[in-house]
Amino acid sequence: MNDLKQVSVVAVVLIVVLRLSIGWQFLYEGLWKYDTLNSPTPWSAEGYLKAAQGPFRDRYRAMTGDPDDLGWLDHEQMTQRWANWRTRFTSHYQLDADQQKELAKLIDPSGTVAVSLAALPASVDPDKFPKDAAKKPVISYDAAKKQLRVSGPLLPAEVEALKSMVDVLDLGDNLFAKCDEQGNPLREGGKIVEAPADDVAFYQELLELEKKVDGNAKQAQRLAQLKEATGVLPISETQFARQG
Repeated sequence: MNDLKQVSVVAVVLIVVLRLSIGWQFLYEGLWKYDTLNSPTPWSAEGYLKAAQGPFRDRYRAMTGDPDDLGWLDHEQMTQRWANWRTRFTSHYQLDADQQKELAKLIDPSGTVAVSLAALPASVDPDKFPKDAAKKPVISYDAAKKQLRVSGPLLPAEVEALKSMVDVLDLGDNLFAKCDEQGNPLREGGKIVEAPADDVAFYQELLELEKKVDGNAKQAQRLAQLKEATGVLPISETQFARQG
């Protein structure tokens, strides 16, 4: 007598087909996600993690690094993101010098920003200035015109590297002290040692240069937004037309 509890051959075949179908779906999804890593739009679980609910919501959202996208409003973070993207883009596509210049025209603020500086401090070596992705110094000193010059954005890490070239500590209220390797103010006889005047001048001009570069970038962005809002297209220096 046949056992009625036994699974029929048709059921076995259907179960095998079901398992193969599920396995194929997982394989296809995994290979598709892997292939998108080399595409302009790689797959990411960021959206899923940001929308997480339940008791582990905060943990999953924190895995994205910026769950509320507030980093997009931070100028320093966005400047660093653009710099990282430029480095990856230049390396991936093996851009030559001319192509890197064209890329710089699209990303960097137009024009060179400069501040006056009588002379570089003795402790500052121009050969040790931080370099960008193209292996060029991010800042230069024009001895003839007595100017510190920069033609692109200064990253926070680059500004800190430049500041560290002089042993100056800003105490506020226009007071500057000489500091040690740990960044603590030096003291002699219980009194704080003042930083040399040329070191202080270099430090202050770096701060001024950083403000000017950021100001130019923001001004260029506002100007582009205004142009787009007006819908006006310049045809020549004196003639304008409505876009579209």
